[in-house]
Amino acid sequence: MKNRLISFIIIVTFLLSIVFKARAESELTVDDRAQIGEIYSLEKLKKFDEALFKIDDLLKRYPDNREVKWTYARLLGFSGKWKDSSDVFDDLCARGCEENELLTYAHILQAQGHDPETLEYMKKLADTHPDDKKIQAIYTEMLVRKRKAPTAGIITAVPVETVSPQTKRVESLISEQKFDQALDELENILSASPEDEAALLWKARILSWRGRYASSVQTYEHLISVHPDRAVYYRECGRVLGWSGKYGRAERIYNKAADRFPENKGLQAEALAKKAYYHDLFFVAEKRYQDWLNYEPENPEALFDLGQIYARSKRYTEAEAVYAKLVKNYSDNAQARRTREKADIFAHAMSTDTGVLSQEIDSPSRPGDLPL
Repeated sequence: MKNRLISFIIIVTFLLSIVFKARAESELTVDDRAQIGEIYSLEKLKKFDEALFKIDDLLKRYPDNREVKWTYARLLGFSGKWKDSSDVFDDLCARGCEENELLTYAHILQAQGHDPETLEYMKKLADTHPDDKKIQAIYTEMLVRKRKAPTAGIITAVPVETVSPQTKRVESLISEQKFDQALDELENILSASPEDEAALLWKARILSWRGRYASSVQTYEHLISVHPDRAVYYRECGRVLGWSGKYGRAERIYNKAADRFPENKGLQAEALAKKAYYHDLFFVAEKRYQDWLNYEPENPEALFDLGQIYARSKRYTEAEAVYAKLVKNYSDNAQARRTREKADIFAHAMSTDTGVLSQEIDSPSRPGDLPL
């Protein structure tokens, strides 16, 4: 009798494991798929903490569902939790990964400024996928750019009359993309001289490039309060607010700047262009960006956004032409090269229906591709 009971428990346990496994790997219900859609919307708005909270619920009910786990890995990456993201991603790829998933993960690394890790990752992909022409082409181009790229070149100089030798050394670190080291140096400078204008500006910029938007905006707002007659601080603060999805606040600061500097045609044009962009008025936005470029033909922010407008309108040839001009104008700048590399990945993945590549194209802006 005891043996029969044990056998019955084993059979029931086995059957339950099959049921739970089937549930884990089953297709999402209609309601759960709608929740995935909500998560993608939060991701596009860069509300990663809210998106992670929602995906945790799905993960508990679908622990082995590939779409759920892939979304979870992607969100972990974009929220800066690289070790956790990598662990989930490695588990997924142990069962086989699609090419676009592999390239998307490379883009996640690159978007957060992990260029050495991206190159190492692409090398592993190239070694394990020797016959994949797309992977081989992207890896080869990254190698060529790394070998040929000069290290100097800052796109926009600090609009300060006197820059200390310490801050000049920081600029050298920035040109080499040693952002964390540069930020540490800036904190040392500011501990001794809290109102060092150049150091505050570089701090605000680096924080924005590292995705620390709230801290960046706070630093810009301090600069504006102390130096209210420098239009560039309003413009850069507005851009960072836009990158972080704070469109209402971005519009308000652009309005404030436009009222304060009516003679600044470039600023006026940027304010109009950004407003149209934030509201997805692409036909109007295209004209506004062209007006902006009439006043500032080489402005990298205007060029990048115009390329995004073309990409979102599926006018990929025109988008590539704008990106090419961007790199031609700023070929000696490390961040411009990174932007071009991203554009190359976009061009290879324009037809993807899911994942961060298409999400990036659909996003009204991006996390600090160019230091401006």
